[in-house]
Amino acid sequence: MGFFSKIKRLFAHLFHPSWRVENYFPQRSLTRLQAAIADSEQQHLGQIRFVVESGWNAGAIWDGKTPRERALEWFGLTRAWDTARNTGVLLYVSFADHAIEIIADRGLVQRIDNRVWEKICQDMRPLFIDKSYIVGLELGLDAIHQVLCRHFPRGDEAFQNELSDEVIVR
Repeated sequence: MGFFSKIKRLFAHLFHPSWRVENYFPQRSLTRLQAAIADSEQQHLGQIRFVVESGWNAGAIWDGKTPRERALEWFGLTRAWDTARNTGVLLYVSFADHAIEIIADRGLVQRIDNRVWEKICQDMRPLFIDKSYIVGLELGLDAIHQVLCRHFPRGDEAFQNELSDEVIVR
């Protein structure tokens, strides 16, 4: 990444502080989305986490950290990797970078091609461009739900919520 690209990216992150990004995600909408995540998880063996991050610190940008790398960090921070069947999924949004990433744990990677996750991200982008952020997250959740129900249905196995359903917005 060249010098001017880094400067442009630094400004993008500077102008997306958490208080500004939080305005796009009202608490009542996040509560509804968290309930939808909880409902979804009762129908399959996956565990779903959502993280929307505003601007990053300057050091990460200057070092050239990518949204994918940051999503992998959040995958660890949210412990999405720490499920009994290795079926955690993280949907990550880097707001300042206009990037959407899905990280799937190794139990999912064995059965679900990465292009499936990439397609979900592509389908969400137009809604984010139109500033329909909550609708975009709902579309992402619905698509992830469909994939997990198809490949990892719960059946008659008892439900155990292994991870928080909280939608993190920072």
